[in-house]
Amino acid sequence: MRCFFGVALSLTMIAVAASASAGEWLHSFSTSAKRVNCWPEPFYRADRASVGAPLQMMVAKGWKLQTTVDEAHFESGSAELNQAGRMKVMWIVSSAPEEHRTVYVHRMTNSQATAQRIDTVQQYVVKLLPKGQLPQVLETNTAVRKHRAEYVDDVYRRFRDSTPQPRLEGGTALSSEEGG
Repeated sequence: MRCFFGVALSLTMIAVAASASAGEWLHSFSTSAKRVNCWPEPFYRADRASVGAPLQMMVAKGWKLQTTVDEAHFESGSAELNQAGRMKVMWIVSSAPEEHRTVYVHRMTNSQATAQRIDTVQQYVVKLLPKGQLPQVLETNTAVRKHRAEYVDDVYRRFRDSTPQPRLEGGTALSSEEGG
């Protein structure tokens, strides 16, 4: 009889242990089954974010280049904005999308000259927008790529000259006598 109780007790202990691990196994299986049944849906958001992140970074860097005021926008050897610089700053504060209305001033080798240029741009922005929130004016070391005007004009002219004449397929031209 003692042996029977020992075996029964052992079987009961095994059953309790098995039911605990069976519950964990059942929960794990249930979670896995749910994941498999709704499979790609939970991962769409992460995939879309991973694809969009580099594009958002490129857009931000492009706007930074478009809103950068560099050496060509200042009078030679001075911290004063020239006509092109004033027009560029005016465009930035009035026409650029609001989230990209930060004016960046290209860093000079002399930090004092950079600070003077930033101050000049800030004063001009205040003249343009006497009321409301002013856009930030920040320093940047990102260089704006430049091309000589002759090169840009040459590229444009070659592109224009290589464009074929427009024509309709299968159509015939009417003379002034026929078309009347």
